[in-house]
Amino acid sequence: MQTCNRKIQRKAGFPDNVHWANFIRNLDELDLERLSPGEREEVFHAFAPDTKMQVYGRGIRRRLAPMLSGNLSRMKMVYNLIFALPGVPVIMYGDEIGMGDNLFYKGRTGVRTPMQWNSSENGGFSQVSSEKIKIKPVNEGVFSYHFINVEEQENNPDSLLNEIKKIHKDKKRTIKDQYSNIFPCNRLEQRGSSWTFV
Repeated sequence: MQTCNRKIQRKAGFPDNVHWANFIRNLDELDLERLSPGEREEVFHAFAPDTKMQVYGRGIRRRLAPMLSGNLSRMKMVYNLIFALPGVPVIMYGDEIGMGDNLFYKGRTGVRTPMQWNSSENGGFSQVSSEKIKIKPVNEGVFSYHFINVEEQENNPDSLLNEIKKIHKDKKRTIKDQYSNIFPCNRLEQRGSSWTFV
């Protein structure tokens, strides 16, 4: 909570013509270099316990959904938070449906698999035979394109995709309020600081 509070405090007081791009993950590694060795180990333990999930000795090479074990409630909470922050939320392709990663591929490639459009061959990404695709979509496990894809989520009102569409619509409706002043308040003292946008 303290790290989050420091980041929000840094954003307060910037000129009106300054805008922020906030993202949870990008398609590079999640770089933990700025953490202390103890903090880094704590994050590795929680989100990348297997060394094949780690990269360059300092980062995590996983998408958000696998880091949160596919927990839909937690993913929805994360995206509600990023949309609530001042600035522009940036979502990497596939994260809006909770795409997984393929750690068979080395380095950053494991999080750069093709978009999963539907449950047809190759996840609807390409009509060529899968043998001809150099980097294949996730085709095994709970994050397989057979289960996680745009078509399936468009038809499910409780899906992550539909939640993100809803919060995006809400963000657009209240965008002018996103660039107002920020101040800490202590209404939830027993649970730490809360932040109020006024």
